[in-house]
Amino acid sequence: MAEETKLSGLEKAAILFKVLGPNLARPLFKSLNETDIMKIRSKMDEIGNVSFESRKKVLEEFYFNFMSEKMVKSKEHLANPFAFLNDLMDEQILLLLREETAKISAIALAQLPADRVAKIITRLDPETQGQVMIEMGHLVDIPLEGIESIASDLAEKALGLPKFHKISTGGSESLAELLDHLDVKSEKQVLDMLSKEDPQLAMDVKKSHFTFEDLSLIPDNLMRELLRSIEASDIALALKGQPQEFKDKLYNNLPERAQIILEDELRLVEGPQPRRLVQNAQQAIVDKVKELQKEGKINMADILESDMIE
Repeated sequence: MAEETKLSGLEKAAILFKVLGPNLARPLFKSLNETDIMKIRSKMDEIGNVSFESRKKVLEEFYFNFMSEKMVKSKEHLANPFAFLNDLMDEQILLLLREETAKISAIALAQLPADRVAKIITRLDPETQGQVMIEMGHLVDIPLEGIESIASDLAEKALGLPKFHKISTGGSESLAELLDHLDVKSEKQVLDMLSKEDPQLAMDVKKSHFTFEDLSLIPDNLMRELLRSIEASDIALALKGQPQEFKDKLYNNLPERAQIILEDELRLVEGPQPRRLVQNAQQAIVDKVKELQKEGKINMADILESDMIE
């Protein structure tokens, strides 16, 4: 059978008849005459077995087309349930749609101005870009029931984003605040994306947002002051999975007695450790850095710009 992306209208109708059965499908095609029905029945025999993915996509496409009779005909006469997207910055929308299907992403993005959609789509990975753009190309109208349900789910999900009503005007500092509320994996994804798409913005964000990996940038004198207030047990856990050079930097900035204690703690955490415990230990160190930042003892802007004198 032809690939789903190359299916003709007749083949799609035949698949729909096979899935729903003639008795259920026939009333849905009231405009078809008996000759057309015979062609569909003949095509049903020709196409043979149909993959689950093909059946799913044909049904999905049929649903959106069938429900088009109840479409939103005029945006001016109905409130836009996707209006909340206008209060989000691009990075937040990317996070919001990260785990959604290409079709859901396409429906949501279709509610935004074209120039903004273009900016957001270019920041998706190549495979996802293609899937979302294909789905957007298939969206002619959006069913009222479908759009309200999708918008409601996404709006509720968006409430989990910190201060999303004000973040769109906050620049790099507000984006840094957003990152403070993300898990480690999501934080890394956003920073990697920023570094690739907008290096200057990434640099500005890092001046306000400190990550555990940024410890390698801290000068030794500041590192020694930092480590004095960190429990050896936290250091031992936090070092799990880190490069040897990174481990050596922390170890060499500890006084001799603290090094001995750390060695004992490292032996206690040999072997795999729960990711949650490791990330909690790393966060404890990051929190201490932030305290020193507030006290003015550490300035990441100076460190990142290499504005330090020995």
